[in-house]
Order: sequence, then structure tokens, then C-alpha cells
Amino acid sequence: MGLSRAGQKQSGAEPLRRLRFSARVRGREEKNMGKFTGVLLASDFDRSLTGPDDKIPARNIEAVRWFKEQGGEFAVVTGRSHSLFRARLGDIPKGTPVIVMNGALIYDFEAGRAIFERDMDDDVKDLVRWIQAQWPGVRFELQTIRGHYAFGEDPARDEFMRMNRCELLRAPLEEIDVPVMKIAIFGDWSAKSFENDMFAALSPEDDAYYEDMKDRLNEHCGGKYVAVRSMPRTVEVQAAGESKGTAVRRLADSLGCGFIAAVGDAPNDIPLLDAANMPFVPSTASPDLLEDGRYCVVGPCGGGAVADAVYAMESLL
Repeated sequence: MGLSRAGQKQSGAEPLRRLRFSARVRGREEKNMGKFTGVLLASDFDRSLTGPDDKIPARNIEAVRWFKEQGGEFAVVTGRSHSLFRARLGDIPKGTPVIVMNGALIYDFEAGRAIFERDMDDDVKDLVRWIQAQWPGVRFELQTIRGHYAFGEDPARDEFMRMNRCELLRAPLEEIDVPVMKIAIFGDWSAKSFENDMFAALSPEDDAYYEDMKDRLNEHCGGKYVAVRSMPRTVEVQAAGESKGTAVRRLADSLGCGFIAAVGDAPNDIPLLDAANMPFVPSTASPDLLEDGRYCVVGPCGGGAVADAVYAMESLL
């Protein structure tokens, strides 16, 4: 397809005829303003902004730079905690707003403080005990403003945390005295493939297991908390009503942006994509997202899916 800027081409993107956009940028004027003034581009981090090698493709870096030069606002919206994302700050433009924990926390890394946070209630410890009874020995982490409290053993997950300079905390459940913002439950990290397609590599049996885990959690929580699958073998639980979508709308309002574009690849990105006027998914995304006719499928994450989204917006706005 021929969406381009200065010879840039989309990497394997599908035609954009599937998109129907009626929204317009609030207060946008052609004179003395950049092409993307009033536009917030919000991207998931892992396998949306980054490739399967965990690096940000050069095309994405250049496209985000040009997008911001043209007046746009850029933000990262991730399921990672602020503690886990801190090691990646040098990979994104300085001052980029970061929404973490699937929207439960908006964190100002320069000031070292939370701008917004939504904690789970005190009954979260009862939920933890129920999880331990249903899935004995499973690895899970309680994510707090202080850091990650880890339960269960998983050397591969421990190594990932070490590589990202995120210290794991250990304490008996009864002694944790800080509010919990998210519970993350992990399958066997050694079974994950970060070099290949994580979703294609998931067996039907494993897919059914984690889907059942998510469904049982949602049934048990009765609408107070919501469970989502952020990766094929990861289920995350947080307060209902907070999501990547509600957080990005909150951020857009604070920035004065009347138009949101979003890029995401996993089920926990659905609220983010649904909050956007222009939602994009990489061709390497979860099958559920690829089969959803509401989203524009662009190129693979390793080829620069965020760049594809930027250059698509250039022709559509």
C-alpha cells in the first residue's frame, strides 16, 4: 500500500479501507500548527513499540520524532509496573508520559511520583489466598508503588527481572503493608518464545488453561476486579473501571488532545484500542485482535508497526 512520507513504506500493512473515522481533532487549525497538533499517539510497549528482540526498531524512533515535531503528543501505555519500566526510560524520548500497570498508575519518572493511582481494596489478600488455593505453587507478583512482591519460584522470570534491574521483594502476605495496584500471575517463562511469535507458539491446551484461569478469576471477583490476559501465559488482575483506555482518555484530556491514535497487540490493549479514534494492531498481534474488524492491521512489530501507524495517519488526517 502506498501510504508514505519521504519514501517510507508500510511494512506489510493491510489496506486501510477497513477503517471508518468520523472524529476530527478538536480545535485543530491548519495555520501555524503542525500536522498532528491535538493528536495523542499512545502505544503499548512490548511487541508494539518494540520488536520481538525487545528493541525499538529504528523506523519507530524516527517516526515518533517526526510525529512530535509535527505537534503530536506521544505516550507509552504498558502493563509493566513503573519499577519494571524504569530501565527502559532511555529508549523513549525524554519526558514521554508513561501509563503503567494497565492504567492503574500514571507515573512521573522525572519527579519520581505518581500522578494518578488506583489501588485494589484491603480484601485483596483474601483474593491472593484464593489464588494460592486454586493454583498451588503458581508464580505471581503483587505490584505496588514500593515494588514487586513475588510468590512462587520461576528462575526464568527472576532472570528477566534481574536483566531489567527490577528488584523482587519477598515477605509473608500478612506483613505486606502497602496497597496493591495489580496482581500478575505467570505461567512457565521458560516456555515463552520472545524470538518468535508468542501467540502462534501457544498450544491449544495452554491457551485453554490460561483462558479458564482468567474466566474463573472474573467469576470469583464478581465485577469488583477484572482479570485480563496481557500475554499468552500471563493473567493480570486489577480494580474494575481502570484500564489502558480510561487512563489514556484521562491523559488526553490533561494534554488538551481531542484525537487519540493507539497501537496495541494483546488482549489487555483492547480498552486502549477502543478508546482511540484510530486503532492500529501489528500483524504479529494476538489472533483475537487480528480478527476484529474494528482495528487496522499494520506491519509486524519488528518492522516498525508504530511507524506504519504514523505514516497512515499522515494521509488520513
